[in-house]
Amino acid sequence: MLFSPRTWIGTLWIKVTGETLAFSFRGLIVGSVIYSLPYAVRPIQSALRSVPAIYLEAAQDLGARPLRAFFDIRVPLAKKGIIAGVILSFAHTMANLGWY
Repeated sequence: MLFSPRTWIGTLWIKVTGETLAFSFRGLIVGSVIYSLPYAVRPIQSALRSVPAIYLEAAQDLGARPLRAFFDIRVPLAKKGIIAGVILSFAHTMANLGWY
């Protein structure tokens, strides 16, 4: 319902691609990715939480803003967990599509 032609997201999608998501291959892919997101959330969340707070505190002490500390320190240190989450989500999507 979020991507229906009556919503702003659906209208934007139609303007950009020229077709609706319903009953299309792209719609199948988008739906499968959204359906598989929970398989990515847990490992990504665990990886981001595993970064020691001392590194973020040091960045703030040196003048880094929270968003910059997140992208420059937390994300690179949690890269392996983020990649694992993406791979799990991708594998679940491919299994649901029958491409295994």
